[in-house]
Amino acid sequence: MALPIAAHLARSRLIAARIAEEPDLANSSTLDIIANALATVAPAFPDYSEVELQGSRSTAGGTVLQLQDGWRLSAVLIKRGDLQHAIAVLTKVGLPGILFTSPSRT
Repeated sequence: MALPIAAHLARSRLIAARIAEEPDLANSSTLDIIANALATVAPAFPDYSEVELQGSRSTAGGTVLQLQDGWRLSAVLIKRGDLQHAIAVLTKVGLPGILFTSPSRT
């Protein structure tokens, strides 16, 4: 599925309750943060290496992924299974500035 759709789905799974309390989280900046996190955690298609994606930034609500070398990608896809795995990972590690989980204390 397309990265912006994956970002929308991940947002609804990760921070839906927070959006109800903080409507400002339902903006394109939040989608950009989530799309950046997804591009970091889930393999992107066409196949881009981790090195190529390092330093990339999502813009326009996840519709464009700008690589560090200036290339702008607008047809980035993520497989559904990889999205589910990425959501599970992001639930555990959090999203910068949006969702953090506190470390478990034993």
